[in-house]
Amino acid sequence: MSSTLKQTFYYGIGLVIMKGVSFFMLPVVARYLSPQAYGSLDVLLTVLNVGSLVIGFGMVEAMYRFYGEGKDDQQRSRIVNTAAIMQIAITVLVFICLVPFGELIRSLLPTEVTQQQWLIVLGTLAISACINIPLSWLRLVDKARDFFIVSTAKAIFQAGLTWYLLQKGLGIDAVLYSSFIATAALATTLTIMQFHQSHGAFDTRYVTKYLKYGLPLVLSGILAFMANGFEKWIIAGHMSTQTLAYYAIAVQFAMMIAFLTEPFTLWWFPKRFVILNAPNGKEQTVFYAQFACQLSFALALVIGLVGPLFIRALLPINYHPAANLLPWLCVGMALKQCSHLLSTGCYSQNSTFVIVKINAATAVFALIAFTVGTINYGMSGIALAFILVNLFRAILYYWSSQKILKLPYKTHQLLASFGLMIAIFLSVQLISSENLKLALVVAICTSLVLVFAKCLRNCNQFKNRRTQDA
Repeated sequence: MSSTLKQTFYYGIGLVIMKGVSFFMLPVVARYLSPQAYGSLDVLLTVLNVGSLVIGFGMVEAMYRFYGEGKDDQQRSRIVNTAAIMQIAITVLVFICLVPFGELIRSLLPTEVTQQQWLIVLGTLAISACINIPLSWLRLVDKARDFFIVSTAKAIFQAGLTWYLLQKGLGIDAVLYSSFIATAALATTLTIMQFHQSHGAFDTRYVTKYLKYGLPLVLSGILAFMANGFEKWIIAGHMSTQTLAYYAIAVQFAMMIAFLTEPFTLWWFPKRFVILNAPNGKEQTVFYAQFACQLSFALALVIGLVGPLFIRALLPINYHPAANLLPWLCVGMALKQCSHLLSTGCYSQNSTFVIVKINAATAVFALIAFTVGTINYGMSGIALAFILVNLFRAILYYWSSQKILKLPYKTHQLLASFGLMIAIFLSVQLISSENLKLALVVAICTSLVLVFAKCLRNCNQFKNRRTQDA
C-alpha cells in the first residue's frame, strides 16, 4: 500500500469512527434534551468554535506555511515546537484576559448560561487550543496511525461519559463536562508525545513570521464566524431556541459533507504547497482541488436526499422540522467546501490579509441576508440565506485566489454539477407521493454512485499520466 493511500486509510477509518460515534450520540442527546435545551447547548458549542478561532491565533496555518521551508528535520522540529510554545503562551494570555469579562459575555448570549457552564466552556476552550498544534504535527510527519489512535480514543471516551452523565440527569452540563474531561486527557497525551518525539528548540526567528501570518487569521476567523455562526444569534433572537435546534440538527447532518471529504483534506491541506511547488504543481493542484469539489457536490446530493429519511427515523418527532431544512443546507455546505478548496492562492503569500477582506465582505453580506431572511421568511429564509452566503464566499475566494495565483480550473464543469444538484432537489420536492419520492431518491443515489465511480477511475488515470510526465 502506498504511503499516501495508507495515510488516507487511517484518516478515513478514524473519521468514520469519530463521526460515527458523534452521529450515534445525536439521537441519544436529542432524547434527553428538549429542542429548547438543545438550542441552548448549540449556542455554547458555537462559543467554543469561535473561541478556538481566536485563541488559535492562526498558529496551525502558520506552521503549515513555514514547515515546508525547513531544510532538515531539526529545523522543521524547531518550526513546530516554536508554534506549540507560542500557542500555549497565547492561550494562557487570552484566558487571563477573558475571565474578568465573563459576566458581560454571558449577557450577550441569546440564551441563559450559568456561571458554572461558562467556566467549563472557558476551560475546554483553553485546553483544546493546546491540541491543535500536536494534532497537526502528527499529520505533517505522516503519523496517521497515531492520529487515528488518539482521536478515536477521545471520541469514544467522550461519548461514553456523555451518555453516563445524561442518564444521571445533568442535561446540558453532561455534554459540557464530558467535553472538558476528554479534551484535557487528549491534550496531556499529545503534548507529552510531541515534545518527546520532536526535539527542536524554540526559534525566535519565527515568532514575528508567525504573528504576521496568524494575526490576520484571527480577525478573519471572527469575521468568518459572523458569516457562518452568528446567524444562530439571529435565529434565537428573532425566532426561538427551538427553531435554532432544528437548524443545528440539520447543520449536523449537512456537516457529513465535510466529514466524508475530510480523509482527503486532512492529507491535502498540509501538503498542498509542497505539491504546488513540485513539477507540474499547478496541474496537480487543480486536479486535487477540482476532484474534491465534485465530490462535495455529489455528497451534498446524496445526503440531501437520504438525510431527511434518517432524521424522521432516528430523532423524536419534535425534531422532524429539521428534515425540511437539510437539502438546502447541504447545497450551502458544498459551496462552503468549494471555497476552502479553491483558495490556494489566498494562502500562498507571506500575508493572509486577503482572507480578512474576503471574510469581512462575507460577514456583512451574511448579517444582511440572515436578518432579512429570518425576519421575513422564517425557516425558508434561513435556508436561502445559508446558500447565498456560501455562494458569495466561494465566488470571492475563487476570484481572489485566481488574481494571486492563476490556476487552470475547469469552472464550467463545477457550474454544471452545481446546477444539476439544485435541479434534482427541486424536482424531488415537487413530487407529492412519498413512495414515488423514495423510489426516485434510491434511483438517483444509485446512479450517482455508478457515475462517480467511473469519474474516479478517469481521475486516477489522469493522475497517473501527470505523474509519468513529471
